[in-house]
Amino acid sequence: MGRAAVFFGVLLGAVQGAQAQETYPAWFWTPPPGSAEVFARSEGEAVLRGAQVITAYRRCEVLGNFQQLYDQSIDDQSWRNTDYHYDYDPKAAEALAPHLDVRDRFPVDLILGQNLYLVGPSGSSGPPDSTRVGPSTSRPAWADLVGTWDPGSGRWPGVGRFTLQGNPADAWIKAEELAVFHMLQARLVEWGHTVQVTRAGDLESTAHIEWVRLSYWLSQVTVDSRWVDPETGMALVTVSAPPGAIQERK
Repeated sequence: MGRAAVFFGVLLGAVQGAQAQETYPAWFWTPPPGSAEVFARSEGEAVLRGAQVITAYRRCEVLGNFQQLYDQSIDDQSWRNTDYHYDYDPKAAEALAPHLDVRDRFPVDLILGQNLYLVGPSGSSGPPDSTRVGPSTSRPAWADLVGTWDPGSGRWPGVGRFTLQGNPADAWIKAEELAVFHMLQARLVEWGHTVQVTRAGDLESTAHIEWVRLSYWLSQVTVDSRWVDPETGMALVTVSAPPGAIQERK
């Protein structure tokens, strides 16, 4: 299996702060089915990365663990001692690449030669909506989903959020990664929990530690929509998968 070292969906090249604008082609906000949206320096690079993205979303292994620490001095609820990855079949990606084409692109960083590419199956019907627009000003209903079954779509959703204060491309990658994790968390993940009390003289500190181990097959994942919350400046991504797409790895 090949390591999905750069996460699914929006793959990062070396896009810098010059790309901080919130205007993208319409297909970035609502991706076409079966596509991949990638940052790259050339069409060839974009197609290869797009093949990796599409292959990983079709089927991959999720392996690793998370550990989260809460205590009186550290209250940022950040993940610590985290080690996880998504493995996909590199041979399947290589076989898929000749059947993909770049459907659209637009420049995001002229100095670095970076473009945002839409990669999809060769011969895809109809041109993509290349209108360059900002995110919707209306809060989408999915922004408040918590990973429970969505009867409207018949799928399990996941929503991820990450700040856009730094590198925007990094933010979209991280938000999408968290969306996948939250989908897994809501479906199958079991948490462990322990409380650690530390005493030093008259002082006492209590720490709560949560952990989860990931070992799953994941398939048929789609990136359904992206949005920017104007109140918080957060990048939001929602993903989903059908029933049976998340299976415990034996």
